[in-house]
Amino acid sequence: MAGLHRSSWRRAVRVAACVLGLCALAVHLTTHALLVNPETSGAPSRALASLSSSLPTKPWGLDLEYVRSSPRCHDRARGIMYMIGDQPTGHSSYKKRFDLQGGRNRFYAAELARAVHTARARTSLPIAIFAHLFDPPIPELNATLFGADVDCVVRGRLRLARGQCSEQVVAPLQSPFGETLLLDADTEVCADPGDAFEAMRAHDLGLVLENDAGIATKHLSQPGGVYAGEAGVRVLHEYNAGAFYFRRTEAAWAFFARAYTTQVAHEASAGPGYWTWASQELFWRLLMAPGETVRVKQLPPEFNLRQNTWARLPVLLRDHVRIVHSRLLSAPSFLSPEEQADHRAVRLRAAVDAAGGVCAWLNGGGAPRGSPQHRLLNLGLASLTPIASS
Repeated sequence: MAGLHRSSWRRAVRVAACVLGLCALAVHLTTHALLVNPETSGAPSRALASLSSSLPTKPWGLDLEYVRSSPRCHDRARGIMYMIGDQPTGHSSYKKRFDLQGGRNRFYAAELARAVHTARARTSLPIAIFAHLFDPPIPELNATLFGADVDCVVRGRLRLARGQCSEQVVAPLQSPFGETLLLDADTEVCADPGDAFEAMRAHDLGLVLENDAGIATKHLSQPGGVYAGEAGVRVLHEYNAGAFYFRRTEAAWAFFARAYTTQVAHEASAGPGYWTWASQELFWRLLMAPGETVRVKQLPPEFNLRQNTWARLPVLLRDHVRIVHSRLLSAPSFLSPEEQADHRAVRLRAAVDAAGGVCAWLNGGGAPRGSPQHRLLNLGLASLTPIASS
């Protein structure tokens, strides 16, 4: 009888193991869904259509759905979260870049892999990826999601609003961390960015001004545009949304929830006014609104060195650069052939390669942290000029 019990127990264990194995396989296979291609299909997948646009009333009360979990991803941790979603890119000039990488989906999969790998080499912070369902499967992306560089993967439960950069609005609402550095895939971590968290203790958001905010006037003449009639200027208050910090506070939740519900409510204007409700412009609107209580810490450019066009203004660097946000600087292989052949790009690439990479070029060959010499970066001239400082 005892032998019979042992045999039954072994069978039960084997059955349970099979069931658990099948569940694990099912979870693994669901990640092969990445990216509906809106540029070719024009319609969301059935899975995406089932996503909700309703938010819980309790701040940070949205249950997260993990495709991959880790004990390092929890609401008391500080961590980095990258985003990859299913929204179309509004730049027609990107098509040549996509073609060079074998299509839009593979472009972003390769770019994300590069960004995550460089971050893992330069910081011990846990790394998460926020992803919506993707279709068809992309082996390169699946390798990144389950690679050694990534700690956890969170699948989006809120549907994305139609328009540009919706991931930057819904991702914060679904971060697994108590304090998060949210990064676009076209960034490169050059030095550990974790020290900014200490500066954030009395704030909800940590943002870096756009390099040319207050200077460019191209939006002012657009009827109904986001800046039309808004004090008549771009107000030196637009922050870049491709790299920013936030803490899990009630004020931060209210801010991102307000941004999300605003985007959803204005989906009808996401055609001709495609950029009107994009994340960056929307954040600017909300931060300028009367009665806004979210506390913003303005960080220096070293925490989001946004140098993505030749027209960018020279920028003074007073410390080591933590985050580069520029394909021109850190990822020239993701530019189109014409962009790569530009004489400015050739000159810049020569300077960066001679230094051993963009981070070594910007930070003086990896010199010890402390008080590095001030430098003036002029992207158009591919120059990094030391400046005497007292």
